[in-house]
Amino acid sequence: MTADRSETTAYHEAGHAVVAHALGLRVETVSVLEDEESLGRASIPLPEGFQPDDQGEGSVDLMERQLTATLAGAAAQRMFTGEDADLGGNDERGALSLLMSLGETSEEMSAVADAADGRAEAILREEWVAVEALAERLLEAGELTGYQAIASIERS
Repeated sequence: MTADRSETTAYHEAGHAVVAHALGLRVETVSVLEDEESLGRASIPLPEGFQPDDQGEGSVDLMERQLTATLAGAAAQRMFTGEDADLGGNDERGALSLLMSLGETSEEMSAVADAADGRAEAILREEWVAVEALAERLLEAGELTGYQAIASIERS
């Protein structure tokens, strides 16, 4: 399938939002409006005051869920286009930051990333109708608040 850039971006950003919502993370905004840094974005902030150096069980779980949502954009893009999708820009920086907090060696970080990518793909397969609906909505509106994105996800 040959998808145009705007469709691919919509599926990528919808993937982030759908997986974040499924994992109980807050979705602040989702956009396919291009700016100087990216083709689109899904804002899924960590809780205010969160310290990644706190390695308590809740912190590790939160960082793993955040990593899964970060990797979900590329996973959704792969599923939509049938082609490999690399992490880029903000996704790559965010994933690397989380991985450095979650693993001490490159082998550990690779294992954590592979597990998170697998979780993202599993959620996306289960919630693909929601990804399609949100991507379509993004193509129509350009940008959605978190409330609008979640309403689209939950209606599908």
